[in-house]
Amino acid sequence: GAGDLYAPPHRPPTDKSMLEFVERIFAASGALRQLNAGETLIEQGVASEKMFYIKEGRVELVLTRKGAKDLPLATRQTGDVLGELSLLLGHPTTNAAVAATDITVLEVDQKSLLTMLAEDSVAAGQLFKVVATYLSERISELSGRMREAVVKSQPPAGGAHRGAGAPPSVDIA
Repeated sequence: GAGDLYAPPHRPPTDKSMLEFVERIFAASGALRQLNAGETLIEQGVASEKMFYIKEGRVELVLTRKGAKDLPLATRQTGDVLGELSLLLGHPTTNAAVAATDITVLEVDQKSLLTMLAEDSVAAGQLFKVVATYLSERISELSGRMREAVVKSQPPAGGAHRGAGAPPSVDIA
């Protein structure tokens, strides 16, 4: 029955069986969509009621800036979910998602997903657990990148250093 289709495996979300579970949920309530490399999957700054499961390919997350080059933020690949915060919270997207390669995604809209999940509370709970795990992984990734940026911004160990043009007798603190 329907409960068997969505019966979640009891393993970490990065496990192959969990990825298959997420893909089944998206396939049951969404539509297959293909984009060519360079096409935009998610526009920055737009409230979206869609969430995407990357079935195949790679997506670059970029921060678009007026008058400046786009800033690459991260890469997402097969098995990753995109757009969950905008879908769940109704917030505009904070960055764009652009296909780095030809991609195949399963696109699910909020209404279809919520209708399907209302019919299967076990699948709903498991899917939200998976989404929470994706979010915690992204927070860890961002925290690591922030730590790296702070370390790179620190002056070299050993205290003060001389400026390149300073005479030998002048120390720059």
